[in-house]
Amino acid sequence: MSWGYRILTAYIAGVLFISFFVYKSMQVNIDLAEENYYEKELKFNEFALSKKNGDSIHNQISVTINQSKLIIKFDDALVRLIQKPRIQVYYPVNKNFDTFFQLNTPLQSLNVIDVSKLHKGNCIFKITFELQGQPYYCERALNI
Repeated sequence: MSWGYRILTAYIAGVLFISFFVYKSMQVNIDLAEENYYEKELKFNEFALSKKNGDSIHNQISVTINQSKLIIKFDDALVRLIQKPRIQVYYPVNKNFDTFFQLNTPLQSLNVIDVSKLHKGNCIFKITFELQGQPYYCERALNI
């Protein structure tokens, strides 16, 4: 085999190698930001206030995974005052996995969500609600 065939073989192997990675990179889902990012940015001060409010009652809400159930426990004194509770299971990897739950009021202090409806992986569990007219926001990182 002469040098011409070896160079041609190395060149073709390199082109195939690069082509393979270009093809694989085109298959990756690249959802980086939320669709309504600009609107959320305009409301950042409201979000910061609700996050600060949520941090003040952080220990009164617990989120745990027990076998095939996601358990959300609210403090008994808090549960009677909560209005408009909304839960989002946010997956940073893929927005198509995100799941929303609207809890019925009056709330129960123990709420259970079936984990089989959720995708496996790392997610952020976001809870938003109103308490005495003030917005609250809490989040927990979970691995389902």
